[in-house]
This record gives sequence, structure tokens and C-alpha cells, in this order.
Amino acid sequence: MKFEQVEWWAPPGHVSSFSKLIAGPKGVAKSEAMDFRISIYQPAGYVETHAHEKGEHVWFILRGRGLVTLDDHRYTVRSRDTIHIPAGTEHSLRNTSGKPLYLMTILVPPE
Repeated sequence: MKFEQVEWWAPPGHVSSFSKLIAGPKGVAKSEAMDFRISIYQPAGYVETHAHEKGEHVWFILRGRGLVTLDDHRYTVRSRDTIHIPAGTEHSLRNTSGKPLYLMTILVPPE
């Protein structure tokens, strides 16, 4: 299936943010081992602070600028930055620019 054919959806806890689930238990490419998605955060869009008990994340910023919080630490991120989020780490992301922020997300194992 082509990327353009995959539907955008709004994950719970995400505000002004939409994702295309590329691979995962409910993805276009079925995988029980991982969740892989492309997301877009509109200006001021964000994901609420949360943690995954077992899931380890990697975020790769494709385009845009934002603020990532990992536990008590805040980091400014921009295009081509990679963020590793260990399991159990409280994390959030907020688009701090006036343009959309695009990122790839990998979560292993999927939750």
C-alpha cells in the first residue's frame, strides 16, 4: 500500500496531532514486534505527558521544531534530531513553531 493511501488518525492524548500507522498490530504492515508511524503535529499541537511500561521509543524529527520533555528534563528539538525514550520514562512533545512538525516514531514492543 502506498503512503498516500494510509489514513491519518488522531491517537488518544494527542492534541492537533495525527499519525499514519505504517507497521504494528493495527498497521498496514502487520507486526507484533513494533509500532512504526509517521506523525504530524500542527502548530501548538502536543502529546500529553505519559509513559510506556515496557515500550522503548525512538523519535526522529523529519521537519520542524519542538520541545521534548523526558522525566524532568526539557530539550529543544529540530529537523534531523533523534530522541531515545527508555521504557518507563515520562515523555511529551510540543510543536513550538508556527509550522507543522513531522516525525517518525518507533515503539518496541508495541503497546
